[in-house]
Amino acid sequence: MPEAFFSFDSPKFYLTLLFPLHQMSKNHNQVWQNCVDIIKDNVSAQAFKTWFEPIKPVKLEKNVLTIQVPSQFFYEWLEEHY
Repeated sequence: MPEAFFSFDSPKFYLTLLFPLHQMSKNHNQVWQNCVDIIKDNVSAQAFKTWFEPIKPVKLEKNVLTIQVPSQFFYEWLEEHY
């Protein structure tokens, strides 16, 4: 799993994830899909639907993936629990 760095950027909420360099040949959607595949295997279906399905990949620069989450509460819950 990637190492996560959390940042708040109002009015949208973003999480930044640091990836190994071998992921860099992929685009942000492919990298996020790799994460989703791993997450689905490690959380319940309900947890996935509630906490991970709403997340949108935004960009991949160097080895950092930025994803958008729906709200500050969502952001804080993910930071605390995952």
